[in-house]
Amino acid sequence: MDKLSEIISILDKSDKIAFLKELKAKNKRHDAKNIDLFKMLETDDIKGIKKIYPNAKNRDAYHALRKRLSENLVEFLSNRIFEKNAEEMHESLRYLVVSRYFIQHQFFQLAHRFLKKAEKQALKLEQYSLLHEIYQTQLENDGFVKTEDFEEIQQKIQQNIQQIAFESQLKLAYHFVRIQINEMHLNKKIIDFEALIIESLEKFNLDLRQIMSYRSLSQILFIANEFAHIQQDFTRVEPFFKKALKFLESKQENKDLHLEEHLQIFYFLANYTFRTHQFESSLRYLTEMENSWKTKKQNLSSKFIGKWMLLTSLNNLFTGKAEKSIEQIDQLLKTQTKMAFEEIQDLKMTKILCMAFLRLPNLRKELHQLNHSDAFFEKKLGMLWTIRKKLLEILVYEQEEEIELALSRIKSFQRRYKNYLLEVKEARVLTFLKFIEEILLNPDKLTLKSFQNKIEHFIQSETQHDPFVQCFYVYLESKIRKETAYSLLLTTPIKKS
Repeated sequence: MDKLSEIISILDKSDKIAFLKELKAKNKRHDAKNIDLFKMLETDDIKGIKKIYPNAKNRDAYHALRKRLSENLVEFLSNRIFEKNAEEMHESLRYLVVSRYFIQHQFFQLAHRFLKKAEKQALKLEQYSLLHEIYQTQLENDGFVKTEDFEEIQQKIQQNIQQIAFESQLKLAYHFVRIQINEMHLNKKIIDFEALIIESLEKFNLDLRQIMSYRSLSQILFIANEFAHIQQDFTRVEPFFKKALKFLESKQENKDLHLEEHLQIFYFLANYTFRTHQFESSLRYLTEMENSWKTKKQNLSSKFIGKWMLLTSLNNLFTGKAEKSIEQIDQLLKTQTKMAFEEIQDLKMTKILCMAFLRLPNLRKELHQLNHSDAFFEKKLGMLWTIRKKLLEILVYEQEEEIELALSRIKSFQRRYKNYLLEVKEARVLTFLKFIEEILLNPDKLTLKSFQNKIEHFIQSETQHDPFVQCFYVYLESKIRKETAYSLLLTTPIKKS
């Protein structure tokens, strides 16, 4: 898909209607082709595009038309976005501009009134850079600042400079950690993540106990979430999430002004509570997310719908509603076209996981939906995701009694990932596969008490209680129990670290 088509694809229905109306008003000729081109690009109608300029000699005219349409669309979007955000985000800037106009003409009383309005609005929206401009405007005008006000302004400026410095340092630390995480995921780089967090805090002179805004909290929770995700132990970041809850409770009056950051924080909280088996709490946060984007004017559903559906589906799986998860995923994949590649793959794998636990047919057909090479998935989605996908694939073949295929996949898995898993101290994955391989080669082993004891000891030695890890353990345990893997998943007591 080219850039122009991509831009058109992110427009919602109201934007498209408004843009076509604007084009129609601009067109001075009745035979202008820009509206036709827009509609054809919207529907990906390649044959229709050829009808606009069927003659090859008109290629230059076609590209000129595309360029004009692209320029009109970008101009429309810039105005449209400004209109949508002008009411709140730009109000403080307008007040500042007006106050400077009055200062220029020495109407200091009026200027003071508008500067106070600008300051109040900027504080509410945590616009620290704009606050700096407001305070500088006060200082730069001798006729404006009274002697008795100087100490108060000085204190405000110093506090605001600290806020700006903290936000800047946190952004640097945030991106520093993200770069290291990408290195680890994509290049199989081995990283001591706890050491990385300590290094980033010291490098940028930060204390994560300082939580000053929605934006900084969202970035802090990203770091905590990634650390816990790599460690597969979310109990280690519990203090950060408790701070997040306190912050949200204390900032209820301003949450609508920071909706995107607020939704991101809700997502992190929903993920944390899911990964610590607090499924009802996780679903409550997800409901809060959905209600927030539905009741506000900002169109943020397309940005969060993939993540929201993934967590909703996983919570449903662990609370006995796997069938509902499958239905919801199918519906979303049919109707939602703006999700990121990784979100689509996550949903497809979650659907396969649900189907496997329900022992539904056509699992191999679903596996074929994840039809890229291991190297491709490692590069795009990271090692952890690819390893889980390969393990699930082996269990699907084992479940469908495709013994030779399952054994072949185990051998190729060991060749590709054995050294990596040993390096990252995840030998348990290899032990798990060894048990599966033995069962495939000799199913009668399951009747031996000594073999059953080995499996039980392996399961009981697990100290982490991540839900994804639990899925594989209960699958193995179901081999020596007279219960299905899904009934065990729903009834197995949660291990505490």
